[in-house]
Amino acid sequence: MGQALAINDGGMVAGTQGRYPGVKATVWKKGVPKNVGPGYAYSISNKGQIAGCTNGHAVVWFSGKVINIGALPVMQNVPLKVYDSLACGINNQGDVVGITDFVPTRQVKGGSGKSFFPHVFLYTHGQKQMIDLGDAGVSGTAAINSSGQIACELGDSASLWTAGSQMPIAPPSGFYNVSAEGISDNSSIVGSMTASASSGGGSHAFIWSRGYTLDIGTLGGRNSVAFGVNAINQVVGTASTRSALAKSPDGPQHAFLWQHGRMTDLNSLTTGASGWVLESANAINNFGQIAGHGTLNGEGHAFLLTPVKPNH
Repeated sequence: MGQALAINDGGMVAGTQGRYPGVKATVWKKGVPKNVGPGYAYSISNKGQIAGCTNGHAVVWFSGKVINIGALPVMQNVPLKVYDSLACGINNQGDVVGITDFVPTRQVKGGSGKSFFPHVFLYTHGQKQMIDLGDAGVSGTAAINSSGQIACELGDSASLWTAGSQMPIAPPSGFYNVSAEGISDNSSIVGSMTASASSGGGSHAFIWSRGYTLDIGTLGGRNSVAFGVNAINQVVGTASTRSALAKSPDGPQHAFLWQHGRMTDLNSLTTGASGWVLESANAINNFGQIAGHGTLNGEGHAFLLTPVKPNH
């Protein structure tokens, strides 16, 4: 079983192979998989640096080496300890963004009763310094672009973080609970947001660009989420299709590509893909190549899609 979770502009893909507890962080180059170590690979830079986690530690794999970038330190006089840490994203400068999960060492009278306290961190490659950006909310995701801008949830708001400045991502009317999943080099952000009952319920994928948040819809069902976006605002993710059953609002999840204001089921665009069901598109590079996962004759596999120039 494989999942492709990231792709760089050279077409190298990073993700996972295997099942828990034997999951392996994997990189595919020209379609050939190579296990880089136990754990999960979530992001890959154009230099081939891979960010992820192994045995509860945030790491970067590069040139056959494993770099342990650690976790955020626990604040003094706070009854917390580190549970785990993971690297979610890495840019071409080697800066890493991720999440450190803290757990209570004891129950505090009058406390919130929360079992996990995730915080977003930025690890700067040049200074070898880890910075606490704040409470990660409930999403537990973060992404970084080549300019060092970060898309993440800080407190109760999905935000664009730029050099210490936080800009909240406001949902359009009829939506709330915005969660950021990906960011492009032109600062566009994608993710999902909850639809109110008046807007049909469920959750919808969005793209945020230049201060404006756009609902990009679904494939006929109620739910969708966008995971990746490139520099020309092509968006990929997964969405529920229209259900054939009257009692169910959602059909199967299919991978999608959104561009020019329209969401398209990727299963309708592929050629020579007999037996494939493309379930989720997780990343897209600046050349339009798409990495994700689906099933081939009922068995889970990672996939890489490359645009084909039309014949004239």
